[in-house]
Amino acid sequence: GFQDQLNKRGGNRMPLSREFYTPKNASQIDAGKSDATVYVDGLIAIGFHGRAQTPDWFIQFKSEEDRDLHIRQFIESRIAHKELISERKAAREKAHTLKIGDILVSSWGYDQTNVDFYQVIKTTSRTVTIQSIAQAVENSELTYDGVVAARDSFYGKPMQKVVDGASNSVRIESFAYAHPWNGEAVYQTNPLFGH
Repeated sequence: GFQDQLNKRGGNRMPLSREFYTPKNASQIDAGKSDATVYVDGLIAIGFHGRAQTPDWFIQFKSEEDRDLHIRQFIESRIAHKELISERKAAREKAHTLKIGDILVSSWGYDQTNVDFYQVIKTTSRTVTIQSIAQAVENSELTYDGVVAARDSFYGKPMQKVVDGASNSVRIESFAYAHPWNGEAVYQTNPLFGH
């Protein structure tokens, strides 16, 4: 049986395909508009999503009712997941509302907080061109400085970035995103304490 197939595999660490996991006599269930693939062999059922080669689940059920309920819930969850991904993508791709002159702020850092300001110098429906601008210290605490953007004090090279239309934010680096600045001081670690 199937368990014997698994046992025979032994030390072989080759990537396995769906065919390996799927019982020989299994029939495929119609999963409708979802990306689910479900195979059934009696009370045994196995479910995959998308192009995954390893199963999401492989269960021997106590009854056909339990099996059918599990399959229906899995297919419904995959449809809901697909809709959520589509909604998020549509939100990201909607036109942003950033304008030339808008200021973006990025606060990042692991053991210290760094703040960078950027000013929008050009826009298209999906992108903005931004350039770094200087900052001014508005107030200081012992370990933190409250900084504000110094509008039009450009330095560095302009950068074109795709805008996430849902949040009007842009990705600066893998670890840093910039979003619209509200005009209030942003706190960063004082240079004496880590910069």
